[in-house]
Amino acid sequence: MVRIQAQREVQPPDYATFRLGPLYSAVSWTETVGYRYTTSSGSGSDYLISNDRGTIKEDGSDFPILSSLTFRNYLVLSRYADVDASFTASYWHYPMDTQDDEFFFDLAQEGVYGTLSTEFRLSPYLYGALYDSIIYRTDYVDTRGLQDRYGGQRYRYLQNTVGGRLNWLMAPRDTLTLSLSRGDWWSMDNDFDDQERTEYTEGLTYTRMAREGVNVGAESTFHQYLYKSDSRDDTLIQDYRLFARIDQGAGPAWMENSAAAAHVGYSLGTGTSSGATNENDMSTVNAGASLDTELRKDLSHGLSYEHGLTGGFNSSFEEYDNVSYRLNWAGQLGSAVFRSAYSSVQPSADDSGDYTTWANGVTLSRALSKLLSVTLDSTYTLRNNRDADTTDTAQLEDTSDYETWVTTLSTGFQLTKRTTFTTSLQHAERFSDAEDLAYTRDTFEAHLTYRRQF
Repeated sequence: MVRIQAQREVQPPDYATFRLGPLYSAVSWTETVGYRYTTSSGSGSDYLISNDRGTIKEDGSDFPILSSLTFRNYLVLSRYADVDASFTASYWHYPMDTQDDEFFFDLAQEGVYGTLSTEFRLSPYLYGALYDSIIYRTDYVDTRGLQDRYGGQRYRYLQNTVGGRLNWLMAPRDTLTLSLSRGDWWSMDNDFDDQERTEYTEGLTYTRMAREGVNVGAESTFHQYLYKSDSRDDTLIQDYRLFARIDQGAGPAWMENSAAAAHVGYSLGTGTSSGATNENDMSTVNAGASLDTELRKDLSHGLSYEHGLTGGFNSSFEEYDNVSYRLNWAGQLGSAVFRSAYSSVQPSADDSGDYTTWANGVTLSRALSKLLSVTLDSTYTLRNNRDADTTDTAQLEDTSDYETWVTTLSTGFQLTKRTTFTTSLQHAERFSDAEDLAYTRDTFEAHLTYRRQF
């Protein structure tokens, strides 16, 4: 949490394959062609097709053509300033129309891709950054706004976020950070017009290094949600918190192999316009804690909990509790991951109803040779709805409980230096007392992928 550690150094990147003066660049192209066959059964499969739910529109064969082009560019402006501009553009085409074609444009901050930013240093004690993040993509979300590629509705949107931060090194152990951003969401589908909005975020963070590897501080953040639809209220969420973090090896002897973090504070959500929802304001204590421990060189685990307030998908606010656990094992010939995540959400809208989601999964990987490996992934998710609206206009997924079990067996090997072959078999099943939600789907896929970096 010492923000000065997040400042990148102005230097040529390792990924660069091309240089022109102060410009360093790399371009990569990925092309995938393959075959997919899908078959499904159960009354829920008809419900999916008739209501345009899930990624796959109909059973049968298809020959996916997946193309992706990535540009990574880095420009040195001066000894104290640079620009990083990278993006990935992808187009997925399904000739037999068993799935809608998808186009992705990602100029986001996640991972090493998707950054358009400039960092600068005004003095030895004052530095900052400006950035612009653009995303165009297709998600499949359920009625609660959560990712669901097996029964969610297609949601295409364009998101653009511009912002900046300014860091002031007040003293050798003290840092003050000011951050500002504006995000805009545009929906490409009429069904999600109520999600179009502008978000403003302002944050002020004070961090003190109590000692090497131990940081404490205070933070305040303000979020304004301005909706373009008259059916949604404009809202303001204020977050105040105190936090602490202990890096691995910096704590007491019994925490030598652990890293921990915790925060506690207060959140307040208020409506700033008289829209059609007339929802009540919400407030709650926000708190969280996490612990990650390296049990031994090949075994680690992590546990986290968070309670807070956020903007809702169908309501102005959502008060939530999230608990997650993860166990990782990595051996010489294979690896295993167990994960479990539970969330309980209370929307501010009376007709939305509270709901819980509990997902448990395991991933097993085994190397059969230097070139061949097998992976088994299985995830079981339970959704329970409580006090839901039962009127004729209520959606089925909001009034009925259901479980989803997805298991995928996959393998692959490298044919040449630039070409790989992968194949998978997936079984997906949804269980529910509501017949229209229950279905079974099996999918076989085989792909040939060519990668080239220029």
